[in-house]
Amino acid sequence: MLSLCLTVSNLDNLSVLHEEDLGKFVVYGDLNCPFCFALHERFNSWDLLSRVEWRLIVHAPELSEAAFSLEDESLLANEVFAIHHRAPDVAVSLPRRRPGSSLATRLVMAISQYASDKAPELRLALYRALWQNGLDLSQPDVLETSLREAGLGKFLDLDSKTETSNGNPMERWEFWKLLGPEPKELILWQNRWETDESFDRRIPLIENTQTNALLLGLPSEEALYQFLLSRRAHFVNDDVCVFQPRPVVMVFGKRPWMTDSVRTPKLFTTAGEIRTVPTGSSADPASSNTGIRSIPIGDFPGLSLLKLGSMGATQ
Repeated sequence: MLSLCLTVSNLDNLSVLHEEDLGKFVVYGDLNCPFCFALHERFNSWDLLSRVEWRLIVHAPELSEAAFSLEDESLLANEVFAIHHRAPDVAVSLPRRRPGSSLATRLVMAISQYASDKAPELRLALYRALWQNGLDLSQPDVLETSLREAGLGKFLDLDSKTETSNGNPMERWEFWKLLGPEPKELILWQNRWETDESFDRRIPLIENTQTNALLLGLPSEEALYQFLLSRRAHFVNDDVCVFQPRPVVMVFGKRPWMTDSVRTPKLFTTAGEIRTVPTGSSADPASSNTGIRSIPIGDFPGLSLLKLGSMGATQ
């Protein structure tokens, strides 16, 4: 049921929004951010999910089950409580922990390439799997269930070929293989979100690409409505998730004990990244152009269940 509570009728308000050109709005959000979930639900209830561009980023790349502390649990509980206050119309439950979202994000990106019209439905299924059903988005079986709920079960049929949006057949293993490398768009979106000072590394965030107006945080229905009609140039509140940087391990020189790029990260941590720099190198250790590219580690366990052999991360 629509819950837009303004001075005129719901249908009148929504008809005004539906007549607007909303393609100028870009939303930045993460699947494991409850405020992003609430905003996504609001766009869905207003039938606007396909009218705006939703860019998924990863705001907490270091997350792992082992690293989820009591402080993390308290933060998560406070965020969900804030949803009940800010968006009482949105049904949300407190999950046991906040799972990593990298694998689920790459899944949405892959679907966007081959069945773009279904991407909003998959996002909706993934958001609800976590924030209403308490499921772990880092687990392959949860992703497969979400695919089926979004009407994308054809990608899970073994030995069958599926028709892509451009008419080319694609084997199932070829589809899952796409989850290996980070899509260029995802890298660009992540870099933009992390480096643009005006974004303040907060989500959810809505940008008006024509006026550069920003909405940071989960707004009230009234504020969202006014912003989408370009009647409000800027909006900020504290109902946000903020960037949590990934730990980095720098290794210098040759390591005879390092036999491959998969087992080595497990020697250090279950959630982080490893970079190597040749002995005597004058390169900046923080540069991503030296040594091995940043390797997200938290997503590696379990990937073999999806037969992602091309990622070099199967066990």
